[in-house]
Amino acid sequence: MNKELKKNIQLKFGKPIRLQRDIKELKEDIFSVTGVIVGFNTLRRFFGLLKHVEPHRKTLNVLSNYVGFSNYNKFLKKDKKDLLWNNWNYLNKFLKKDNYVESDFNWLEELKLKEYYYLLITRIISEFFVVRSYQNLDVLFKCKNLFFENKRQVTAKITTSLNNEISHLNNDELKKIYFLLKNQVFRDLALYSWVEMDNAKSYYGKFLRKSIKYIEKDDELLFTHLYLSLLDFLDKKPVIFTSKLTIPENCHPILLGRYWSMKLIYFPKKRVDIVKKILSIAKNVNSKNEFFQEVIPVLMLLKDVDSIELIMNNFYEELMDYTHWDHVSIERYNLMALAFVYIKRENFLSIDQLFEFFKIDEEFHHNNNYQKLFYSIALYHYRKTTLQEKVLIDEAENIYDHYAKKIGFKYFNKDFLNSYFD
Repeated sequence: MNKELKKNIQLKFGKPIRLQRDIKELKEDIFSVTGVIVGFNTLRRFFGLLKHVEPHRKTLNVLSNYVGFSNYNKFLKKDKKDLLWNNWNYLNKFLKKDNYVESDFNWLEELKLKEYYYLLITRIISEFFVVRSYQNLDVLFKCKNLFFENKRQVTAKITTSLNNEISHLNNDELKKIYFLLKNQVFRDLALYSWVEMDNAKSYYGKFLRKSIKYIEKDDELLFTHLYLSLLDFLDKKPVIFTSKLTIPENCHPILLGRYWSMKLIYFPKKRVDIVKKILSIAKNVNSKNEFFQEVIPVLMLLKDVDSIELIMNNFYEELMDYTHWDHVSIERYNLMALAFVYIKRENFLSIDQLFEFFKIDEEFHHNNNYQKLFYSIALYHYRKTTLQEKVLIDEAENIYDHYAKKIGFKYFNKDFLNSYFD
């Protein structure tokens, strides 16, 4: 059965294990999934890169855990029944209940390492929204052990499902779930794992303002102040920097980037020095595309194409590559930022390719309208600068008007579009 386990590990890992580099990457991935360190040489022996020694049962348990089973015995029995179907069938029966307590969800915790876990929990969330069972949602989100702190891809899928449900609520229904903001897990999923610009003036902005009376942690306070300041800026209201804000220890790169991006808005006369500081900080940040996720859109708002070019020159490869599926959203911002640089430098040969990569007709999971607004600005000036037909220039202007109205901020007026490169 070790041959079968090797096959499952490689399927989970996403590629064959053939080289020492593969073993190193696998070792890190096993730790990220299970929280257990398997020795480098142990993995080399298991995959035949060293002389074979029969693995300890403890090692087999960890490797089985990595591919979604609680131990090696459970892995050996995996072909005896269809686990996904059994659990899906159980879930459908489970959802027939009217009221739940936290212990009702214990069966789910045992399945957290399964590849299909997110399907089960998002189905529960969706069903509770469908039947307007908000008290049961509260019970679910109180089960902290059901939600991950370090499995980004699973969390991103749960977050996407949750926010899709929230976004379809009318105002009266929205008010009925404000009480969920008392719950830390709900805030993490609905507010901080999902930063919404398309609905900043509707449900997301309302949620964030309602959350203020519940938050105490430094990272929540910092994020909320910075985000609401950005909204004030986009509505042409005064924005005020407060020195009381604290950057938490081990600050997430996205939040750190948001802090420095807002300094560009707070202190316009110091922008050159702030950009230099941002470049310096970025050298020591592991996830550069997450760090610049907030910086680059703000520089686009400020029409600071020169600073965008400086960032691209220093970190192009990191910014045009992504690891996680939801990082496509970051890439879309970076593609348009690069388009602005090419337009300013009259490098028109690359523009069509960038537009093709952006895929205007493709809908991503959030911030489509906000990103397409920047696309329309690039398209308008590309067509205008290359002296294309007036009907095409007007079409681009109409696309801008469409998304500017959808987003609803005063900042995005005709002058912002027309004078972008002046």
